[in-house]
Amino acid sequence: MLHCSERDRASEFPTVCSRLRQMVDPAIQVHFAFMRNRQTGSSRLGPTISRLQRDVFSLIRRSLKDPAQKSGSMNSESLVWSVDHLSHFRGHLYVDGWAFHPRYRVRSISVRLPDGKLIKARGYGLTSPDIATHHGDRAKRCRFSLRVAVPNADEARQASLVFRMSRGPAALAENLNRNLGADPFNQLYLQFHEMVRSLGAPTIVEVGSRARSGNVHVGWLPKDATYTGFDVRDGPNVDLVGDAHKISDYFPNSSVDAIFSLSTIEHLAMPWKAVVEMNSILKIGGLMFVGTHQTWPVHDAPWDFWRFSSYTWRTLFNEATGFEIVDVAMGERASVVADFLTPATAGLDLQPAFLGSSVIARKVGSTDLDWDVDPSMTTDSDYPA
Repeated sequence: MLHCSERDRASEFPTVCSRLRQMVDPAIQVHFAFMRNRQTGSSRLGPTISRLQRDVFSLIRRSLKDPAQKSGSMNSESLVWSVDHLSHFRGHLYVDGWAFHPRYRVRSISVRLPDGKLIKARGYGLTSPDIATHHGDRAKRCRFSLRVAVPNADEARQASLVFRMSRGPAALAENLNRNLGADPFNQLYLQFHEMVRSLGAPTIVEVGSRARSGNVHVGWLPKDATYTGFDVRDGPNVDLVGDAHKISDYFPNSSVDAIFSLSTIEHLAMPWKAVVEMNSILKIGGLMFVGTHQTWPVHDAPWDFWRFSSYTWRTLFNEATGFEIVDVAMGERASVVADFLTPATAGLDLQPAFLGSSVIARKVGSTDLDWDVDPSMTTDSDYPA
C-alpha cells in the first residue's frame, strides 16, 4: 500500500490519469475485438491479448523505473540539500554535496539538463557523519559525488538534480549555485552596500563602470544617491571617460562619499597611484570597495597586470595612503590544474585558490604621496574595446 500525503496524491494525479488511460485504451480494443469475434464466430483473440499483456507489463516496468519524470509531479518542499562543489571541466559536470528526505529514502539521483533530458548518475549514499550530527540518522549516508558527461558548459550551468524516493514523488533540486550568496567575497560586497545606504544621500563613483558583458551594478544604490559611472572608454553605463590613475583631474577634492570598483584594479598599470588619487576625491570617512581576482586566467591582454590575495590590501590601504581597512575577504573557491604532472604540480588542485578577493577601506586622512609616472609609459596600446 502506498502511503502519501494529500498533496503528494494531488501532484501525482495527472501522471496516474495518463497511465490509466494508457492501460484502458488497449483494454477497450480487446473488448471491441471480442465483440466482433462473437459476431463472426472467430476466436483469434490470442495476438490482441498478447499485445495487451506486453503493453501493460511495459507500462508497469516504466512506472517502477521512473515514477515521476515530469517536473509537474515533483515535490521538492521536504528535500534537504546542499551543493558544495559545482564545476564543468573538459566536457564533464562535477557535483558534490548532500541531500536527504525526512520521510523517504533516496533511491537514485539523476542530472536533468535544460531540455529535460535525464542522465542517471552514480555516487549517492556516501557516509556523512557531519550531516547526521545535525539532522539525525536519516542523514548518515546522504553525501554524493557525481561525474556526468555534459559537453556543453551552458547546459551544465543550468542543470538540476532529480532525486527518486522509495515512496512519493521525486524531488527536484534547482539553482545549484545558491550557496554562492553566502560566499565571503559576495558577503563583503553586501556589507559595503549596507554601509553606503546608511550615508543618506551619498555621492558615489564606480571606477570601471562600462557594461562590457551587460552587467550593471547600480540596482543596489540608495534612491537619493548621485551616481557617476567612470571608465577609461565610453560605452553603456559610462557617464564620464577618464583614467583612474588621474581621477583627481575629473572630480573636486573631498567631494565623494563612496567609490566602488569591480574587476578593474587588476587592469590598472599602477594601482598604488590610483589609490592615492582616489583618496584625494573621497571625503574624510568616505568608503571604498574593491573587488578583483586572486586567481583568474589572463584576460583583456595586454592590459592584465595584477592578482590580489587578501594579504595584498594592507600594502595599498594603510596610514601612508590615508586609509584604514574595515574588512577583507577571499571567496569563490577554485582549483588550479596543470596540463602536465610534475613534482611541483602534484596536488596543486587541492591547494587554496579563490576567484574573488575584496576589501572595504575607509579614508582617515589625506596623503602627500605621489607617483609621478605617466601610465602611458607602461603600454603602447589602448584598452580593449
